[in-house]
Amino acid sequence: AWVEKVQAKSSPCCILAVGDIVPLALAVLAATLHNGAGVGKGSLGFVFVGCAKSNYYLSEEFRESKCVYYPWERRLLSHPSCRLIAPRDDLTSRVLRSALPAHPQKVMYLGNPMMDPVKDPSFDLAMTRSLRAAFPGRDWVTLLPGTRDPEVY
Repeated sequence: AWVEKVQAKSSPCCILAVGDIVPLALAVLAATLHNGAGVGKGSLGFVFVGCAKSNYYLSEEFRESKCVYYPWERRLLSHPSCRLIAPRDDLTSRVLRSALPAHPQKVMYLGNPMMDPVKDPSFDLAMTRSLRAAFPGRDWVTLLPGTRDPEVY
């Protein structure tokens, strides 16, 4: 049913990968397989909301100079199908922008998806509008796998 729906649409869905390297890698894999196999009538893109890492976890000495995303994660974030990267805080966004010199326009701080809705209930609507604007007229598939106990089971 999924393949039939994608093949029938003039523009395929978009993947929203939230979390860490697991949903990021799955999004890259899905986009690569879809776009390389010629499934559907358009390219499949994805958005990554990184809520597992923050530069605030680093010591103050490295907080503004060292990127918390490893080189292999930055390689996945540089994938052509990745259209938007939304780290969890502004500091991480700024450092990641400088760590991705070929793609700084992809990195955008949209707010903390875990805490901002608590402070401002309209946040969910604003973030949804921002993500929808990146891919107008497309359906969404969201990847939210857990990688820690007990979610992984």
